[in-house]
Amino acid sequence: MITTTYNKLNGFQVALPEADAPANSMASDDILIAVKDSNWLFNGEEVSAQELQQRLTENAPKMNENNWVIIAADGAVSYDKVMKTMEIANLAGINRITLQAQKPQNQ
Repeated sequence: MITTTYNKLNGFQVALPEADAPANSMASDDILIAVKDSNWLFNGEEVSAQELQQRLTENAPKMNENNWVIIAADGAVSYDKVMKTMEIANLAGINRITLQAQKPQNQ
């Protein structure tokens, strides 16, 4: 199953990849991780990789089957960085992960 969400990010500008998939709404208990270059934002606050794993580990028990970790990676971010972010979430015990995209400009 492939999912995507459309949300405005606070913190730094992220040029999201485009996708035609229908948008999912973000629940208030979902976690948004923005990824750009060497930085991560955890729900709008800049964190290191270690802090990201710590926060995800703290939040994992609070999540239920309706909650997601949403990764919003800049289109210029390496595949490796996105995979590292997904790995950090998995190591924290989270397996409901989705990638965020934006609608193509001509739609």
